[in-house]
Amino acid sequence: MKKKLRLKYMIAIYTIIASLSIIFWILAYFSSNDIFQATLINLATELLGVVFIFFIVNYLFSMDEWDTSERIDRLLEKLEKDKNTSSKDFFVKKPSIDDLIKESKYIDLCGVTLSTTIDSHLSLIRDAIRNGVHLRVLIMELNDETLKVASRRSEEDDEPYYKKKLDSAIHNLEYLYNNSSIVSSEYKGKIEIGFLNYPPSFGMKIFKKNEQEGISQIEIYPHHVGWGEPPIFSLNSETDDEWYSYFQEQFDAMWGNKEQYKFQKEK
Repeated sequence: MKKKLRLKYMIAIYTIIASLSIIFWILAYFSSNDIFQATLINLATELLGVVFIFFIVNYLFSMDEWDTSERIDRLLEKLEKDKNTSSKDFFVKKPSIDDLIKESKYIDLCGVTLSTTIDSHLSLIRDAIRNGVHLRVLIMELNDETLKVASRRSEEDDEPYYKKKLDSAIHNLEYLYNNSSIVSSEYKGKIEIGFLNYPPSFGMKIFKKNEQEGISQIEIYPHHVGWGEPPIFSLNSETDDEWYSYFQEQFDAMWGNKEQYKFQKEK
């Protein structure tokens, strides 16, 4: 109930009591019985006193209580809505990562080939590496077995498609390597690539401003159908510490079981 409405009800109640007091005054005025007249006058006076005192007390001291009550009501409504959170509030459409690339000091990427992600953000990632970003990339190894597994999971059994995507990704990663501190002292960052002997079942993009603060985007890869809009959700290290840490540990565990890729200039 809103504060103004409650105030109206309070005024209405006190108006009724005050009206009764006036009626008692009128009855006393026309009464010929002295005892009855005195009783009515005393009653009318006491009612007016009660109305005046309680009106002032309620008006001055109840406002804050009503405000608190309304705040509690709003909080309860919010909590009730939070209980009924839809999955649509959790899963998001593929978000932009441009600003995250620019603001990060550490970037971890994991996917089947990551060719689309790397190709569409190539210049941003290059500039980030030049400015000091440490980039780690995990993709599946290019061999017959991984190509078979990846293509069997797809809508169409197309191994050449994945081979082409991997070739494209590695080509772009070689380009990024040439813009790292390992190749030229004028650049500050570095890039590392790890091969997995299997195609991962989910993709990870982890962007960290420092060792503690970060944002991760997790993409659940589909099987056979649903490649248009796969489920994606974001995790913040501050508000989603448990699950953010879980996926960071997943990446680190996969990184620990990788096969290190040797760039052309390292061979």
